[in-house]
Amino acid sequence: MKTGRVPCTVILSLLFSASAASAQSAFAPLDLWANAVKSGDTAALTQLYSVAPPAQTKTSQGVTQEIGAEPHFWAALAVSGISDLHPKILEIEHLQPGVVALVLRIEFNLRTDSGVQPFVVDASQIWAQEGNDWRIVQTVRGDLAPRTARRLPEPAKPDTDLYPPAQEAPSEIKAALARAARDHKRVILVFGATGATTATSSMRRFTRKISRR
Repeated sequence: MKTGRVPCTVILSLLFSASAASAQSAFAPLDLWANAVKSGDTAALTQLYSVAPPAQTKTSQGVTQEIGAEPHFWAALAVSGISDLHPKILEIEHLQPGVVALVLRIEFNLRTDSGVQPFVVDASQIWAQEGNDWRIVQTVRGDLAPRTARRLPEPAKPDTDLYPPAQEAPSEIKAALARAARDHKRVILVFGATGATTATSSMRRFTRKISRR
């Protein structure tokens, strides 16, 4: 049984183009939005939404262009004691010069009758540049939901043949870097122990996503 060694394998990031890499980059106007949400500053939030034409908001309740609808939603959460706000950019796309679309997972804590609890809102925003400023012209927002711990499914037993022999790692890495340079791609280097269930779960998740592409 092969245990106790920590081989590594390389997964060519065929999933990741330059646009995917940019999804991890900061978008400065979103920082302004997050700061306004944290402080519960309705006026500052309202200034980040288009007025002419009015920003459109789509939720499970329908579509509205009511000025202040979205700022008031977030300001109300601030009154409820919002904290540890983290709007995570899952995807960013430059639709055209001066127009940026964001897919977000907005995580935060709220005070409740049972204490401080974690929540999440899934949303997308389209920002448009107006002169030197950026404003939100469209929002699609999911419902407020409890944030539960996310875990990878663990196999019943480790796959001891999951990784190739450790001595093959240098040649695998060299070949992957050469191919990535040729195709202008990035490389993910995954380390894992053959006896670890977490490594097995992570590896299967990576390879499953790649095979679906």
